[in-house]
Amino acid sequence: VSNNTMTGDGSRGTGISVIGSADTDVSISDNNVTGLELGIRVNGAGTSSGRALVQRNTVTGGMSCLRLQDGSYTVSGNQIAGSQYKISEYGTADVNYVNNTIDWDGYKGIAVSGTINHDMTWSPANALNQPYVITGNVTVNSTLTILPGTIVKVRRSSTLLFMQ
Repeated sequence: VSNNTMTGDGSRGTGISVIGSADTDVSISDNNVTGLELGIRVNGAGTSSGRALVQRNTVTGGMSCLRLQDGSYTVSGNQIAGSQYKISEYGTADVNYVNNTIDWDGYKGIAVSGTINHDMTWSPANALNQPYVITGNVTVNSTLTILPGTIVKVRRSSTLLFMQ
């Protein structure tokens, strides 16, 4: 998905929504998404050896700019600014962030929810030196390593549950 322009009034709609699979190359690049409730949503794309690419997009306005769910992603060279959480990781989202420009005004942090089914590590660097914010229910069915210096916040009516 590349070279598209999508514009809304900030109240409803998703700019780009891609449901991938581990055996399909996914690249979302060079798009301009403005004023939609959810800018870019990607679900189930990429593997650790063949990551889905989200690169060189401009996503502004709306409530949530980028939502990554259950997959492996490289997010690079994007311009991101919105009114609430700029980035949401749902479930087992393995994300590498590289050279993105993010306006952290408004809600600060990486919003996290869903079920984590594979070993993951949370660190200040992995969260772009922002806190991880549990915004819904998070169930951990594997090993979640939280490195020293990592800030984890839990919003009201949210839970972090470890199952082993």
